[in-house]
Amino acid sequence: MNILSILSLLLAGCNDADKVEDETIDSDTPQDIPVEEDDGLPIEFEATEAEVEYLNYWLEQDQDFVASLKWLPHFIHEQGELGICMKFDFENEQTVDGDLVESIRSKVEERIWEWQKGLVGQPNWIRDSRTPVYVFGIGVTPSVQQQNLPEDIPVYENESADCPAVCSRFTYKHDTAPTYDECEHPTMSHFDFAIWYSDYSFGAAGHGGDWGTRLDWLLFLDELSSTVLRVTDHELGHVAGLPDIYTYPLTVNGYDVPDTLMGYVDTIQNFDYLMIRKVWELGWEQFYAE
Repeated sequence: MNILSILSLLLAGCNDADKVEDETIDSDTPQDIPVEEDDGLPIEFEATEAEVEYLNYWLEQDQDFVASLKWLPHFIHEQGELGICMKFDFENEQTVDGDLVESIRSKVEERIWEWQKGLVGQPNWIRDSRTPVYVFGIGVTPSVQQQNLPEDIPVYENESADCPAVCSRFTYKHDTAPTYDECEHPTMSHFDFAIWYSDYSFGAAGHGGDWGTRLDWLLFLDELSSTVLRVTDHELGHVAGLPDIYTYPLTVNGYDVPDTLMGYVDTIQNFDYLMIRKVWELGWEQFYAE
């Protein structure tokens, strides 16, 4: 595989946009994890002319869609916690144990915090500590060998490794105030999105949207032991409402495309934070401001 093919694989993803409504997880949750003193928050920088140009291009291309949707920043703002369905969509026999589940949960929580850091100190943003991530359920295909899984987390075995659709925020994204009456769970009313892994080719390194993320399993295993989680972070960027900048022109009105994780760079950049701040700004105006 040549370098262009590898780059194309790593940058693949999709941004599924649709409305997600305001709900709260019913669970006994601890206080938010305090911000470490050396986090260097809030993150401050001046937007470059190129970043402003591309920010405007994004909003013009998407016709202000951000303002009509709810994305990851809104889940965090409204709840102060997140619930996920962890899906092991495997065709080949593999073992999933409690340590693996916890390592993934912890990694997802860490990466969401990296995105959330860009919102600390922004107008009307009240969450300045790491958002706890809880596992609503574990979805497995029949080929998965279960070992020492947490007793307090339901396991759902089926051909698609799905958690119950009646418990998914995504299922009710067009409802004004879903109550999840049909969802049965010992502690939580619903889950916010899926963290989905497949051990077979599905045409990309990853996908992401308001429904969650889907990643190639072997690629994610490499990321799990790395300090750079390029695909995980990129797909979580889609959960946060951000577009694929690598599909945009390399120049707009004479300005070169800025460095961005949603484009060609491996880590979250200033422009990524500018975009998630715009998601929050427009969302605040649409849903919360009086």
